Amino acid sequence: MDLFKTSNYSFHLPPELIASEPLDRRDESRLLVVNRLSKTLEHQQIRNLPEILDSSYSLIANNTKVFRARLRCERIGTGGKVEFFLLSRIEPGLWSGLMKSGGKIQVGFQFQTPGPRGPIRAEVVERHDTEGGATFVARFSEDPAIAEVGEVPIPPYIMQQRELTGRAGARPDELEIYNTIFGKEEGSVAAPTAGRHFTSDLIERLKQETKLKKLAS
Repeated sequence: MDLFKTSNYSFHLPPELIASEPLDRRDESRLLVVNRLSKTLEHQQIRNLPEILDSSYSLIANNTKVFRARLRCERIGTGGKVEFFLLSRIEPGLWSGLMKSGGKIQVGFQFQTPGPRGPIRAEVVERHDTEGGATFVARFSEDPAIAEVGEVPIPPYIMQQRELTGRAGARPDELEIYNTIFGKEEGSVAAPTAGRHFTSDLIERLKQETKLKKLAS
């Protein structure tokens, strides 16, 4: 098998098996345990980790916290739809990010997004082209992250599944349910979703019952 051939990883995934909402109990999510010695597979749940792991294991927690990084905007003058995806703050009001628009985006491109005190205007001041695509630097009249005018960057496949099941759009508590319970350092545009399954109770059990060598963030 060619590990670098993407077609080897293609398979049919029935749409009805794609979750569009999280479980009420985070640690009830399913877990596939692979035993390399016996070459067997076990279907378990995340809450069973204290019985699966022992003190020889170390767990490292990614403590990044997702913020409202996706901005729904419109081009000033034409009203065309624009999306700006915040990646990193250079200074207050000056952001590097990804952009989508119906037209070509160059330096001087102006757009705006609704804000709490009226539209937040922005202008592209830099464009950087790479093999992987273009990134842009835009100066905003008000810092959009501080104003919290963006949306939680929910993965597209989840949003598509919600549309198929008749419940499109974001939940009011999206930011809370999408982040992990140990998220502290705000600034991530993608949540470490595997970490979302951990609860305070599960972490405490892992510390006490398995005596893990390390559980750090």
